[in-house]
Amino acid sequence: MDQTTTTAPEMERNTSASDWSLEVGVTPKFFYRLNDGPGAAESAEIEAFAEVAYGPAYFHALVLSLDDPRDDAQFELTLGHRGDLTEKLAYDAYYTRFLRDETGDVRASCMANSIIA
Repeated sequence: MDQTTTTAPEMERNTSASDWSLEVGVTPKFFYRLNDGPGAAESAEIEAFAEVAYGPAYFHALVLSLDDPRDDAQFELTLGHRGDLTEKLAYDAYYTRFLRDETGDVRASCMANSIIA
């Protein structure tokens, strides 16, 4: 009878692929303004995103169509790290860069959040 065993480095190689994750999506968003003043029209936006993560580190890219006379799209690029501090306390720390297509408006945001379960 032939018996196969798996060595520790081989097991590590086999499980390392599970540390990677990829998430993509497209979402339509509809807004209805109920007032009769300026800007009382309906508008729709499309959001498309992709997130690649390796363990607790991640990169998130988002493209958002805008209902703005000055810009048609906004791009958001995020680099972050999330994880658990305890069984009931988690964190998410990230840096986001916002870019607009026409005006070239560039902004950045650095955040740290904690989540209590």
